[in-house]
Amino acid sequence: MSAVAGGSDHATIPADATVLEAARRMVDGAVGCLVVLDAKGRPCGILTDRDLSIRVVAEGRDPARTLVAKAMSAPLIAARPGDPMDAILARMEQHGIRRVPLVSDGVLVGVVRLDDLLLEFGRELADLGAAVTKARGKGRVRPAPRRRRG
Repeated sequence: MSAVAGGSDHATIPADATVLEAARRMVDGAVGCLVVLDAKGRPCGILTDRDLSIRVVAEGRDPARTLVAKAMSAPLIAARPGDPMDAILARMEQHGIRRVPLVSDGVLVGVVRLDDLLLEFGRELADLGAAVTKARGKGRVRPAPRRRRG
């Protein structure tokens, strides 16, 4: 799974930071989410651009006074680095989320985005298509018979 998890520099924010600090960090890092860390540095939630819109802006809260802990999505829906892509995708669908942090022994090691999974699935389909095309050229795979419309 690490192939789709991105680099080692993951965007995080302490739970006791303000939402204003979080928004600035998102802008500076060009990211749509921050993994929220508790006082011991363990992932405990996630703050997305949507959380900012719904839980801060729409409710008229002051971003300079609202703590990340009050706006974040929790509990954290996470996966382990070795989890299969289809299991992560199922978790996303089940919880209606687009980003899943990868956590190993309480430490953030990556974030998988739905876009990452779609790109990886696309690569796998392309590889499969190339293999089938190659096998057809060697006469090992026959095309499926065409059905008559009628």
